[in-house]
Amino acid sequence: MNKLKTTMVTGALALSMMASVLGGCGNASEKIDGTKTAVTVNGEEVNVGVASMLLRYNQAHTIEMLESYGLASTAGLWDREYAEEEDEDAVDYTGLSAETYGDGLKRDTINNIAEMVLLRQNAKEYDVTIPDAYQEELEIAAKYEAQYNEKLFEQIGITQDDVKELLELETYQKFVRDAMVADTDREVSDEEAKQRKLTYTRAWTTTTDDEGNETDLSEEEIGKLRSELEQLIDDINASDDPAKADMSELQKAIDEENLSTGTYAYGYDEDDTGMNEEVHKAVQTLKDGEVYDKVIESDGALFVVRLDAAVDPERTQYKKESIVSEREDENYKEKMEKIRKEAKVEVSDYWIDKITVTDKNSYVASQGEMPSEDSSSASEAVEGASAVVSSSSQKN
Repeated sequence: MNKLKTTMVTGALALSMMASVLGGCGNASEKIDGTKTAVTVNGEEVNVGVASMLLRYNQAHTIEMLESYGLASTAGLWDREYAEEEDEDAVDYTGLSAETYGDGLKRDTINNIAEMVLLRQNAKEYDVTIPDAYQEELEIAAKYEAQYNEKLFEQIGITQDDVKELLELETYQKFVRDAMVADTDREVSDEEAKQRKLTYTRAWTTTTDDEGNETDLSEEEIGKLRSELEQLIDDINASDDPAKADMSELQKAIDEENLSTGTYAYGYDEDDTGMNEEVHKAVQTLKDGEVYDKVIESDGALFVVRLDAAVDPERTQYKKESIVSEREDENYKEKMEKIRKEAKVEVSDYWIDKITVTDKNSYVASQGEMPSEDSSSASEAVEGASAVVSSSSQKN
């Protein structure tokens, strides 16, 4: 049996749910009946309250994420026309179309719920159960979540039991998936994962105006830029240690706006280098710390290139972890394929017709710090989380 550490609920799973105060604002014209069925998965019904809980957190955190990326305004996001994108790995149990981004979020939420239910339905096959003590912690987490969102939850049809059900589904999702991929081959050779590390300065040979129109530099301008980059090569090689010279700092001597310097890593697979072909050819001739002795011209740009390491240990280790993660994803996908094919998922008319994601009703999630995961006391962890939550304000 897979024993689940009780501190995981308060430390990890409850973090996304409990350490947030979900606030809503808008003009909802009627209360949502959370007891109605949202989706049925192989005969097992999931009510609207559970699905709404996940939907509104997804809605709130999507806006939060976009704003953290510097998006100036997210106004009108959910009412925008939805652009369907082909994704061979995407799984859709619903068969529903999406006209707006709000519709797309509704559909994605139901697909997520369906996947979690399927994993719980197959938990015994992978010897995964949730101990009673763990269930008690879920109950405590749900209690505080419902308490600090009481007015909003009443309006949108979410109860304490709904919160607990969603937390339980998320718990099964994590641990059943972990059990499913436990037999993944994690042996990755250095040869398979080895990564080069290089630094290059790139100067574009085109300019772009405010309207997005590109114009090629003249031959004279390109010649001047090439001469400046040749001087950069000389400056790097003239430094005390060319292998460690700060190319970003040295490039500042060139009075050009279209210059950039960065460090990059890529592999040895000829079919998947992800690197400019001419730069790749030059790098193959270099030893660690060497600078290519010519300015490279390719794909509308000029390059000055230094090979920092033919095999970089840190980047190689990261690549190993990435390969294992990809294997786990493929393993999971293969094992879920049969489960998905046999799954019978039905979305209710109530969910389709009554639940909406629009810009008229928005939600916010105020994040607080959870106690450390190594806390031995579940009650202390939840008490700490509730203290953070209670100090936040709720918008209604």
